[in-house]
Amino acid sequence: ISIKSIMAAYLKCLRYVKDEANPFSIRRWIEDETNLEWLFFSSLEKKHEALKPLITARLDIAISELLSLEGNSERRIWIILDELTSLHKIPTLYKILSKGRKPGACVVIGIQNYAQLGDVYGNNGAKIISSLLNTRLMFRQPDPDMAAWSARNLGETVIDEVREGISYGANTMRDGVSINRQEIKKAVVSPSEMMRLADLHCYVRLAGHY
Repeated sequence: ISIKSIMAAYLKCLRYVKDEANPFSIRRWIEDETNLEWLFFSSLEKKHEALKPLITARLDIAISELLSLEGNSERRIWIILDELTSLHKIPTLYKILSKGRKPGACVVIGIQNYAQLGDVYGNNGAKIISSLLNTRLMFRQPDPDMAAWSARNLGETVIDEVREGISYGANTMRDGVSINRQEIKKAVVSPSEMMRLADLHCYVRLAGHY
């Protein structure tokens, strides 16, 4: 009974799959080097829960086939996973992020916040995914913890701060001025700045010396 209930939950998405004479093949679509088209995996909100297993499986097939391609430094195949956490865990996601450069994979991941990623992939899985993403776009985070996480991802800078001290003695001969230099680490962007970002504004961190 347990097996049947689990299978029923994951297989009910197949009712939305059309049985046509000439079915579409994700593998053949990936293998076609002359193909310049886009392939969208989308769903209506009211059917999304039922289609989650099917969309996740399709993405897994596409990623597996992409990883099997021969290395090509000129090839670029973009995989854009918007609202990644709305799907089930994609088994091949770690591989495409760590090994996808050779076949020409470029991966873009969109999430609402880091906590959602931990819910789907676990705490360690979320850290692995985060460590494999270089360019980052950080939009407004109203939650203080998530704003602090975003601010940490934008890094720190070292400021050479000059502090001046003035001392006064009993007479003018004892008056003095002291100047001290001190290196201070400071966040490039503070959590409060992350919380105050305007709509459609974000901070961008690029990989490299920019």
